[in-house]
Amino acid sequence: MERRRDHDLALGRGRLLVSCGASNLAGALGFAVTGATAPGTYSIESGASTLNYADASRARTWGGAPGDSGAIVITSSSPSRIQGTFGGRLAARLGTSASMHIVGGTFDLGIQATAGPAPDPASLRREAIATAETMRRATLRSQP
Repeated sequence: MERRRDHDLALGRGRLLVSCGASNLAGALGFAVTGATAPGTYSIESGASTLNYADASRARTWGGAPGDSGAIVITSSSPSRIQGTFGGRLAARLGTSASMHIVGGTFDLGIQATAGPAPDPASLRREAIATAETMRRATLRSQP
């Protein structure tokens, strides 16, 4: 998971890059929002956000292609957390012709407010497990 803050999103100053990914035995899901200045909807069609999925073998992938639609919605932000939802229709990219529909995804990410020492490994593990659980709850449906 990567998070970079140029300024304080909670106060509406600057821009934020939010990037998150998680994987399990079924596959890997990732998303990114760039240029966020406040909570709101960041559409995939406009290029303000991206959403990608790959099956466990990485032989079939979706997203990051023309024809993707959907949005990542930042519902709240503070100096220490950013929360929201995501979903969309992802065009087939590799190894399949069927589109992928992602419905009901949510995220709740901690933000390190200032540069400092790296988080301890136990904190990183807890955050990774929480993120994977959140991603697991998203409903993934392959559509012909």
